[in-house]
Amino acid sequence: MNIGKLKFLSSYAAKRLDVFMLLWAVMLCAALTVLYPPAQVVHADFEKNAPSPVIVAEDIYGNPVSTEEILNRDRKLVILFFFSLDTSEELALRLDHMNKSLGGVELEIVALGLREDADALKDFAETIGIDYYLISRELLEDAAWRGQVDVLPTTLFVIPKEGIIERVLRGDQPRHRNILAQVAENFYQQRINDAALQVADQALEAGEDPREAREIRGYILASEGLLDEAEAEFGAIDAQGGLSQVAYERGDFERVLSIAGESDDAYAQTMKGQALLRLGDLEEAGRTLETARRSAQPSERDWQRSELENTRGRVTHESGDVEAATETYRQAVALDPYNVKALSNEGAALQEQGRLEEAEAVLQRAGGIREDEMVVALLQQVRQQLQEANDVERRQLIQTQISELGERYAALRESGAAEARDDWSSRPLVMALLPGNRGSVYFERAGVDVVLQRSLEQHLQQDAGIQVVERGMLDLLLQELNLGSSELANPDTQRRLGQVLSAGMLGFLEYSRIGGEAAVLVRVVDTESTAILWQQSLPFDERRPL
Repeated sequence: MNIGKLKFLSSYAAKRLDVFMLLWAVMLCAALTVLYPPAQVVHADFEKNAPSPVIVAEDIYGNPVSTEEILNRDRKLVILFFFSLDTSEELALRLDHMNKSLGGVELEIVALGLREDADALKDFAETIGIDYYLISRELLEDAAWRGQVDVLPTTLFVIPKEGIIERVLRGDQPRHRNILAQVAENFYQQRINDAALQVADQALEAGEDPREAREIRGYILASEGLLDEAEAEFGAIDAQGGLSQVAYERGDFERVLSIAGESDDAYAQTMKGQALLRLGDLEEAGRTLETARRSAQPSERDWQRSELENTRGRVTHESGDVEAATETYRQAVALDPYNVKALSNEGAALQEQGRLEEAEAVLQRAGGIREDEMVVALLQQVRQQLQEANDVERRQLIQTQISELGERYAALRESGAAEARDDWSSRPLVMALLPGNRGSVYFERAGVDVVLQRSLEQHLQQDAGIQVVERGMLDLLLQELNLGSSELANPDTQRRLGQVLSAGMLGFLEYSRIGGEAAVLVRVVDTESTAILWQQSLPFDERRPL
């Protein structure tokens, strides 16, 4: 074989070997990919109800900044503002003006310039006089969250203490352009109304969308009870949802129905649902709210959608499905973490199911948002129930007593005879206050009737000197005897119940509405003669029942 041919064959074999090696490498990589799939790079945007990013850095003046420390300060809101001077200088100025006007008390702002270096940001801050935290990208110690900033500017509203994102504003979307109105809305949700009104006025002065700012002004005024002023704001911009709320607050439910009948505004439909509930039409209210839920647009305010879900929860609760109502209340809270009414309703529903530790946690959270009488009363009751539930010896004693009382009641019913009375000694003044008859009366807050009943029991025992049969024992006995409201209305049942409980009086509560206002009829019956000893109708404010 000549040398030229040998070289050709050698070159050909080498090429074949290279191709073989290449194919073998490709097959090996494919096999390894199946066995050990590569880690995926996931791009996740910031989301509502997610934990806020942890930021540790120095600001442009060398001051240490830690969001974990800032979130534990006594503030109502923390704003994280990711920006660049070429896209969002004007927003940065508006935030600074607001921050100065509030005196740095209500909120804390941390701004991060993600395109400029520290010198450029420092020149900007000194020229304008910005006094909130300003951080450049190279001063960040850890920026693992950078991939979540998908557009500049991006603004996060973060709930202090909890460190949870309440809302996300991105880019040049309308709500971000109206950033002061967004802050005013957040303060309104927390019912920090003075600051909310101040920031809403600044939004108007800054040239933000006047409809956005005036509408939130209307809701702030309505929550302060300034209904004429609120109506003027809503009327000027034809805000049907706001006008329907004003009519509802005035008790003009027919007006609410009229406004909602001419509007497809989802919040106006929510108000219609609430008006129907107050008018006693549970089924129509449910249909109205379901229609409103389906027609609600993503652009609807979260707190308004939260109120819709909360009202749906009340319909479900009033219909008897307490477990489903609990989940709906939770959906309402997910939309608006400041919705104290929804948290209160969730706590009452959990209490009703005997889930006392969960109820305590929910009510504690509600109480941390703002002072609320219903929340305070429910929390007090839940804690008392927890204390009683943890008292093993007391529980065993009550169970023994319930068993004995049940046997005694059954014996009296079978014999049809009354027990012998000791006429020589005076009996103690003992009353058993029986569960109230709600009828078709609807309350915005779950548990109002229970709070009122237990408050009345405490008043009778402490102020009137009447010994009241213990609530826990009475509830268990009625459950053991399977006595409903119809049986309790029977004079023979009343007489036997009074005898087994050694109670000379039975108290009955019946709820009604007089001219739109809630009232409770208290009726006291002598258990021996079943004659009415005393009765009186007492009006009360269902939003402040104590």
